[in-house]
Parts: sequence; C-alpha cells; structure tokens
Amino acid sequence: MTQPPDERPPRPDEPEGDAAPENAPTVAWTPPESEGEPPAPEAGTPPPPEPQSEPLPPVEPVEPAPPPAAASGPIISATTTPPASEWQTPAEPAESGVPPVVPPGGGWEMPTAVAALPQQQGYVIAGVGARIVGWLIDVTLAGIVPGILAFAVVDWTGIMREAIEQARLSPSGQITGMTATTIPVTLDYILATLIGLGVQFLYFVGFWTSRWQATPGMIGLKMRVVDANTGSTLSVLQATKRWIALGWPLALLALVPALQAVQGLLQLGLTVFLFFTTVTNDRKQGLHDKFANSLVTRSVTSGNGATFAGCLVWGVLVILISFIAFTLFFAAVMPELIDYIRETNPNVT
Repeated sequence: MTQPPDERPPRPDEPEGDAAPENAPTVAWTPPESEGEPPAPEAGTPPPPEPQSEPLPPVEPVEPAPPPAAASGPIISATTTPPASEWQTPAEPAESGVPPVVPPGGGWEMPTAVAALPQQQGYVIAGVGARIVGWLIDVTLAGIVPGILAFAVVDWTGIMREAIEQARLSPSGQITGMTATTIPVTLDYILATLIGLGVQFLYFVGFWTSRWQATPGMIGLKMRVVDANTGSTLSVLQATKRWIALGWPLALLALVPALQAVQGLLQLGLTVFLFFTTVTNDRKQGLHDKFANSLVTRSVTSGNGATFAGCLVWGVLVILISFIAFTLFFAAVMPELIDYIRETNPNVT
C-alpha cells in the first residue's frame, strides 16, 4: 500500500535528505475508520486551503427537436397523447352565446341546451272536443257552395225517375234504390265537382294562412292553427299538406262511377283514423298535423261555454241548410213522385 507523504518536521535523530537508514522500520498508514468528519490536523500544521468552486459555463438553449413526420403506413400518429384527466373545470361560456369547446376524451362535458317548444302567452294546446265542434262548423260552411253547384247540375228528376222504375220492378213496390243510384258523370258534373273542391281548398288554406290563422269555426272558439316549431302562421305549402291529409281530395272519386259508392266510406274511415291519432298524441297532433308540422292552440279565456255555444251554432246551421236542401229537392222531384203515387194508388186524385 502506498504511504502518504510525511509532512511532519524531521526529528533531530533522523538524517537529513531523502535517504533513510536501512534498519528504519516501515510505517504502514491506515485510513481512519470514522465516516464522519476528517481528522483534525495536528497542532502547528496549517489548515489545507479550501477548494475554490469554478464558475459553471453558461448553458446554451437547446432547440426542440422537430416532430417526427407522419408515417404513411397504418400508424395514425407517432406522438403519444397524454392521458386525459378524469374531470376538467368547464370554461365560462362566451358572451356571444357559443358554448365552450371541451377537448375530446375529457371526463366532463357541458350538456347541450334543448330547444324549448314554442310558447305563446295566453294560448294552450286545444282540446279534441273544441276542435271537433269547430271542424263541424267549417265542414258545413265549406259545403254550401259545392252543394248548390251539385244540386244545379245533377238531374235529380232523372235520378228519381230511375228509382221509380226500379220500384215498379220490385215486389215490394217501395222506392229503395235511390240511394244506390249512380250519378251520371257529365261535363257539368265534372266542372261542378272541380269548382266545389277549389272552393273548399280556398276556404281552409286561405283562412289558415291569413292573419287570423283560423277558419270561421275556429275563430268562434278562439282557436288557431300555427307552425309547431315557431308558432308562426302556416305557409301555403304547410296548409296545402294539411288540407290533403284531411282527405278533401277524396271528392274526386265521385268522378269515377264505380267508386261513387265507396267515397263516403273512405272519407268516414279516414276521419276516424285521424281522430284516433289526435286523441292518442300528447300535443293533440294527428297524422295530418304531423304531416304539415302544424299545431292547434286555443285561448285560455275560451272555456266549455264557448264549446257549448259552438254546438248550438252548428245545430242551427244543419237544421237550416237541411230544410232548404230538402225543400229544393222535393220541389224538383215532386212531379215524378206524384205520378208514381197515382199509378200505384188509383184512388188518389
């Protein structure tokens, strides 16, 4: 083991110089066992100089390495994405009303606002009872002009004569086949049917798209039909779709002799179906309303009294129109009817 240099001053009995006597014992040096502080220097020995720390060289900025180019193979990205936190504080919404952008994969996302249904002050969804009463009034009013045209162009006297001939051939001798008699399809009848259908189209579509947003029957009950999304007036296209879905074009079946008998049954079946779809819907939107995206509303000030008054008005209209129609009909067919009665009952003069 290498001995450390002996820095102690020489003793008087030791020879000077580097040479040492041959019989001088070799002194072995062993480092101290202690792991603590170094041994204190002996007396008279100057302390070792403290090491001076050299200043560190200035650190040069290291430019970041450019991101690796995207691979053209099946690898989507060569960079690793740090895992998203389980919850992130939502940012405050901007003043413009645009919701804050939440990074994908976050543990919390701001729910999107659901568009509220249109609400108009003072109006609620109309009930089925009030709608039926208003519909009956409108059907009666809209059928006046087509009824007058049909009565004017149809040869009711000839129809009565044909029914009488069938009664003569019948063993019972009763006039029972008049209701099953086919109306002859003439040019006048075709024109009357088309004009009557046009009048009904203008009646409903015109009033639905007017500033009142309602037909006369609906106005009396303080109802109106509006767009289901915005509450605004129906467009002409929406009103036309609603008019078609209600089955008014079925009147064209009367121009086909083989379908005249089933026209009324088809209209009745469609009306019952639309009534069922209206009753079972929470917003009272039947199939015709869904097809046209319409909604029928009613003023909160219109109660059961208005519905009852509407029933009375409709009853008076039906009685008055029926009386006028039967009077004109019997005036037209009365000569043929009197001749038949005289033939079957000779005693009648």
